[in-house]
Amino acid sequence: MSEEVETFWRRCREQRSLPPNPNRFTVQTVKALLRQLLDEDVLMAIGRKCGWDMLLKADSHHYAVGLLARELCRVSLPFGHRIAVSLLPRLSRGDPLSCTA
Repeated sequence: MSEEVETFWRRCREQRSLPPNPNRFTVQTVKALLRQLLDEDVLMAIGRKCGWDMLLKADSHHYAVGLLARELCRVSLPFGHRIAVSLLPRLSRGDPLSCTA
C-alpha cells in the first residue's frame, strides 16, 4: 500500500473506528450490503464454510469468491447470475481480484 493510501486509511480508521485491515473492512462491508439483500441463512452458510475468512487470504481468495458466487446463485438465480457473469471472465483469466475494483 502506498504511503498516501496508508495515511488516508489510518485517518479514516481513527475517525470512524474501522478495522485496521482495509481488506477486513471490505469483507465487513460486503457482508453488510448482502445482509440487506439476502436471508441471514445465506451469510451464515458462507461463514460455516469459512468463506469470509478465506476472502482475506491471498491463497484462498479465489476459492472464496467462487464459494460466494455459488451461494448467491443457489438462493437467487437472477442476482447470482449477474455476479457470476461479471466474475467469470476475471476468474478464467486468473486476474487478481482487487478489493478496489
